Amino acid sequence: MQLLLTLIFALASVAMQIAVWGRTNSWLLILLLLLWAHVQVCFAFAIDSVFSKARRAAILVNSFVALSALITVIGDLIFEDGIPIAWLIHPSFAFFHILSVAVMRASMVNMSYPLSFGDFERGSRLYWAVVILVAESTVFHLLAL
Repeated sequence: MQLLLTLIFALASVAMQIAVWGRTNSWLLILLLLLWAHVQVCFAFAIDSVFSKARRAAILVNSFVALSALITVIGDLIFEDGIPIAWLIHPSFAFFHILSVAVMRASMVNMSYPLSFGDFERGSRLYWAVVILVAESTVFHLLAL
């Protein structure tokens, strides 16, 4: 289901000619969306192991992501000089940070270069966001056991 939603998001973005898909490396965006889908599924399995019904876990995970989107917007207002690395521990915050950087880079307003694999060099915030997402998926797998 998550893969289908990712595909629909990508196709809708291309159809609407959103700058992120037009200017950013498509393979990079696909890999990031697959990583995000993987983390969400792992998180759902971890939550499902706590609750007796999978439906409750799915509702909780979706509510968690929606609330995280609102908190991310507030966090962008609070951290004017850039977010701290600790902020990326939350999986939604890490993914939304990567996505916001991609959108800013793809916009024509700031004349910056599009997001590429080179932006994920060791030590950058984007690198740490991806590392944290991979680590969290591993932790969620272990919690689900």
